[in-house]
Amino acid sequence: MNNKPGLIANYRAVGALAAAVFAQFATADDLVTLCTAGGSVQGVTTGAAVVDGDRVDLILTDIAPITYGAAVARGQRLKSDATGYAIPAADVDISAGTAQVSGVAGDIGAILLGR
Repeated sequence: MNNKPGLIANYRAVGALAAAVFAQFATADDLVTLCTAGGSVQGVTTGAAVVDGDRVDLILTDIAPITYGAAVARGQRLKSDATGYAIPAADVDISAGTAQVSGVAGDIGAILLGR
């Protein structure tokens, strides 16, 4: 699966962020932090890990690589776990997007953001 990121925006990291994890807004408009369990996903970090205070690019639209935190089947709606990894969302959960490939915990899968 070729990931095809669309809109990418740059923010400042609050805390360390690994590559291919969900991030959410922090305390100001230009700050992001690791997404919490069920948190409101702003985007997915790109291919480079960053430390606190570094600039970080987030993929906001289209297809992005994401680290799975559980078994995922393509077509499942996904949300964040406590480590920013993608896990299946229940029907009542707000999801970040749809899995494009199946995988297991630790795999780098793909998510179509916002669908």
